[in-house]
Amino acid sequence: MSRVFIFVAVLIFLFTACQPSTTSGCQPSEFVLPSGVNPMNFACGQAVITNPASKLEITVEIAQTNAESERGLMYRTKLPEKQGMYFTYDTPQDPNKVGFWMKNTLIPLDVAFFDASGVIFDIVTLEPCVTTNCPVYTTKKIYAGTLEVNKGFFGQVGMGLNATIKLETK
Repeated sequence: MSRVFIFVAVLIFLFTACQPSTTSGCQPSEFVLPSGVNPMNFACGQAVITNPASKLEITVEIAQTNAESERGLMYRTKLPEKQGMYFTYDTPQDPNKVGFWMKNTLIPLDVAFFDASGVIFDIVTLEPCVTTNCPVYTTKKIYAGTLEVNKGFFGQVGMGLNATIKLETK
């Protein structure tokens, strides 16, 4: 009896451990984790992006800690449409000291850099990198936050420089 219980428990663990990440309220994001790398559960929210002509809401996973920021969208094989990752920071970020490294990131992304008022002042395309010599991407101005989405997303939805991003948490 105890062997059957252990076998069933192991099967349940393996089944749940191999499922895509489902952060509370966020659409699942497909990923492939290497052995020894544990999944992370990010907080979930809505990024509201506005410009004078329109308003758009996207579901975001929120990277709030250094560990979450370091993991970001690593190992993801797909990012659903109208979904992204919102990076929060306790202090303004100096682009001469920090940036985005795409090591183990398998999908091309765009990152919007915005100021303390949420105004986008730069959008940079980030290319996947699976080697150890990955470039670091940054901007030229101090930034208060960033939003990563699929490459080309901002242009496809008509949002760009001077649009405003606001985070709404669930």
